Amino acid sequence: MKSYPKMKDSGIEWIGEIPGHWESKRLKFSTNLMTKKSNIETNSIPYLGLENIESNTATLIDVNNEMEESDAKLFQKNNVLFGKLRPYLAKVWLASFDGRCSNEFLILEGRNYEPNFLKSLLISDGCIKTIDSSTYGAKMPRAEWSFIGNMLFPLPKQDEQKQISDYLDSQTKLIDSQIESNQKLVTLLQEKRQATINHAVTKGLDPNVPMKDSGIEWIGEIPGHWEIRPISKSTNKITNGFVGPTRDILVKYGIRYLQSTYIKNGQILFNEKYFVTKEWNSKHSKSILQENDVLLVQTGANVGQCAAVTKEFEGCNCHALIIIQLIEKLGNGFYLSYLLRSNYGINYLHSIETGALHPHLEIGYVKEMPILFPKIDEQRQIVNFLDKKTIEIDELIDMTNCQIEKLQEFRQSLISAAVTGKIDVRKEVIS
Repeated sequence: MKSYPKMKDSGIEWIGEIPGHWESKRLKFSTNLMTKKSNIETNSIPYLGLENIESNTATLIDVNNEMEESDAKLFQKNNVLFGKLRPYLAKVWLASFDGRCSNEFLILEGRNYEPNFLKSLLISDGCIKTIDSSTYGAKMPRAEWSFIGNMLFPLPKQDEQKQISDYLDSQTKLIDSQIESNQKLVTLLQEKRQATINHAVTKGLDPNVPMKDSGIEWIGEIPGHWEIRPISKSTNKITNGFVGPTRDILVKYGIRYLQSTYIKNGQILFNEKYFVTKEWNSKHSKSILQENDVLLVQTGANVGQCAAVTKEFEGCNCHALIIIQLIEKLGNGFYLSYLLRSNYGINYLHSIETGALHPHLEIGYVKEMPILFPKIDEQRQIVNFLDKKTIEIDELIDMTNCQIEKLQEFRQSLISAAVTGKIDVRKEVIS
C-alpha cells in the first residue's frame, strides 16, 4: 500500500513518524472523560462489564439488563469505552446505544476525534502495549487516566479520520467474514472428529456386520459379537494415584510425576517438570504406570479428561488420577481411551460426577461403567483407524487455526498502520 508523500517525527515513541500535515496532541486535550454515575432511575438500562466486550476486535458480545453495581457509570451512543483493568486484553468498544458500564471502563467522548477513528486508535497494538506498560498490580494490572490522558496521539483532520475509518470498516468486515468462515470450518472439523470416534467405538468399522441392541440408551445398537462388561470386571486394577500434599516429595530431577493438567484430548503432555525420587516411587508402587494403562482425571477443571499411557511414560508415577489397567487379553487401553472420549463416555462420566462447584469422579461409580469390548484384534484396528483419521483432522484444524491467527494479526496490523499514518488509505492524497 502507498505511503504518505511527506512524513515528520511525531514525538510519540510508539509511533515514530506521522504524515506531515497531522498533529500530535495529548488525549486529555482532544477528548472528554465522562464520569456521570448511574442512579435508581438509570439502573434499568443495559449494563456492560469487561466480559461483555471481545478482546482485540471492539465487538460487543452481549449485555446484562439486570446487573446492579453501585458505582456503575453512564455512557452515551458514540462514546468510546476503554477497559483499564488488564489493558493487554484490549477491551475497547464504540457505543452503539446509551447504557451503563463497569467502573473498570474509561468512557471517552471525542472532542477532536471522529468516534470510530478514536476506537481504532485506542485498540491499535502500540497504544495497548504502551498503556499496559504503565499498569500496576501483579494479579489485576490496571491503567489510570492520569497516564492515558497525558499520552500523545496522532490527530488528523476529522474528514481524513472519517476516510480512514470508512476504509477500516470495509476491510475489517472482509477480514472478519473470512475469520468467521474459518472458525465455522474448525467447528465442523471438530464435530467430524467426534463423530468419527463415536461411530468407530460404538458401531465398529464393518458396515455390514450384524447388530444387536446394547441395552444402553446413549448407544443403541452395537455389533452382535461385541461384549459389554463393567470396568470392575475388566481390569487387573483400578486405583488412584498418590493423594496428599506434594510440597515435600517433589524434586528437580528423578521419576516423572504426572498431574491432571497434563492430560488433554487423549494425550499426556509433560509441560511442567515435576519429579519424585526413585525411593519415593518404589514406596508408592501401586501408582507406577505401565504402558496401556488409562489415566482418568478425577477432579477439578479437567475432570473426565483421559489418555492411555504410551511407552514414553511407562514407569512414571502420578498424582490423584484414576488408573485403569485392563486385563490384557480383554482390552486395549488406547481403545478404552477413545471410548471414554466418545459422546457415550463423556455423557456417562458427566452423569456420575459429584459436586457442583468442584466436580469429582468417585472411583466406585467409575467401576460400574459398562464398556463395549470388541475382540482385541478389532480394538487394535479401531485404534489404528482412529489414530490415522484424527491426526488428519487435527492437521486440518491446526492449519485453519493458523490461518485465523494470521488473519487476526493482519487485521491488527492494518488498523495500526492506518491510524498512525504508515499507509495512505485516502481516496485522494492531501498535498
